[in-house]
Amino acid sequence: MILRTIVFIILLALIFFVVVPVALYLAGVNIFSGNNVTPSASRQTEIPKISGILIRSEDGGSNWKSAGISENPNVAFPSAIYSFVIHPQDSNAIYLGGAVSGLWKSTNQGRTWNQVVDASGVLAPNADIYDIKIASANPDVMYVAAYQKNNGRVLKSEDGGEHFTELYVTSKDKAGVFGVIADPVDKKHLLAVTGENALIETFNGGQTWRIKKLFIRPIARLIGNPRNIQELYVINADGKVFKSVTGGKDWSDEIGALPSEPVVPGYELGLFDFFTQHAKGKGEIFMLDPSNASRVYSAQGTRLVRSEDAGLTWSEVTLLFSKELLPPTALAIDPYKSSTIFVVAGDELQKSTDDGATWRNIPLPDGVRILSLIIHPKDSKIMFAVVGK
Repeated sequence: MILRTIVFIILLALIFFVVVPVALYLAGVNIFSGNNVTPSASRQTEIPKISGILIRSEDGGSNWKSAGISENPNVAFPSAIYSFVIHPQDSNAIYLGGAVSGLWKSTNQGRTWNQVVDASGVLAPNADIYDIKIASANPDVMYVAAYQKNNGRVLKSEDGGEHFTELYVTSKDKAGVFGVIADPVDKKHLLAVTGENALIETFNGGQTWRIKKLFIRPIARLIGNPRNIQELYVINADGKVFKSVTGGKDWSDEIGALPSEPVVPGYELGLFDFFTQHAKGKGEIFMLDPSNASRVYSAQGTRLVRSEDAGLTWSEVTLLFSKELLPPTALAIDPYKSSTIFVVAGDELQKSTDDGATWRNIPLPDGVRILSLIIHPKDSKIMFAVVGK
């Protein structure tokens, strides 16, 4: 009798503590994890959190994933990105440069990265990389505007970054080189801008250089028409734009600005502050349409303006951002369809497919503030964004 009672109690316990809970679990009722479990429906509607300074989208900006990932856990990814270039022939290869971190390369369309190690020891792993140019005539040839060992330098690689040689070094300590352009026709003709207020030029591949133009203030950016080396723009450390149609011989700051507004935001910056502030989201917009260099965009105070005649006349692009988010801080143009434009202001990203006549908002992950946008020239669904706080 006592034995049968004990067996009965054991059977009841098994039913109550094992069979019933398992049945409920299989029916979709989870009683094992208490109140800490987030329902699956809630998980599906959560906006993913993004970490890292570089993010990547494969669907035209609708969804983003972290892309600032170093394949070597012992080498940290750059904390600020100053330059970003996609190889003109190999769509998987991308280079970037940033603050005190040297040159980086991705071979998988920007999903992960490795620091470039110069076998010649010329390019320092802690260099600031302000500009990267890949020669259109020979994509194995790369030029880098770098700052290392207290001087700005122009470096050249002829094997995709495996070995570098030095073409130029500033004569003044703590003067950087902030931009470099290679002539698309004459492979020995280069232009560069320096913190010594100079536009410099070489016609023999960097063996000798001469000053093309001395400006009053340091030059922070050099922008060229990729199809016409005679058409150049420079932006100085105050954000002022100058244009030349004579290959840098003559310059003008009269490029058709709208009344009472500077062509770019008129904050005054020091030489290196120009890049630091840009990395913090206070940089300027001045961009040539990748498929039509006569079409130029510029941030003008709180407005975005566009020129169809290389800066002679301008018209305003109507934006839908609220006033507290302006000015616009980043712009990207679809390389295959110029009427498709992405603009960033504050923590919002907007897209137009009709030259800015109408816009729609693209939701961003929480806490993401985009500082610059890049669209892959071979696949416009792939986008990159440099982000900050």
